[in-house]
Amino acid sequence: MEVIRRAHAVQPVTALQSEYSLFWREPEAEIIPTLSELGIGLVPFSPLGKGFLTGTIDSSTSFGEGDLRASLPRFTEQARAANQALVELLEAVAARLIATPA
Repeated sequence: MEVIRRAHAVQPVTALQSEYSLFWREPEAEIIPTLSELGIGLVPFSPLGKGFLTGTIDSSTSFGEGDLRASLPRFTEQARAANQALVELLEAVAARLIATPA
């Protein structure tokens, strides 16, 4: 957060782009409070957890050559199986709302 503060002191920062989703909530701990304090906006990327939260990826999914997800620990077969409960919860909420998980 010190880097954000130093940058903002030199030149006011309008927005910061960071990964943020129900699957990746790390910015909530320090980044978002710092941005809020300084009046800086957040532009989240991968709000659907790099596709995982759409319900179209499961433990049997294979990623093609060059797909970044193939190299991320949270997209190993075991991690996808372990996190499937989150997707199932989102699917249940979406079904009640007559919506897609996205």
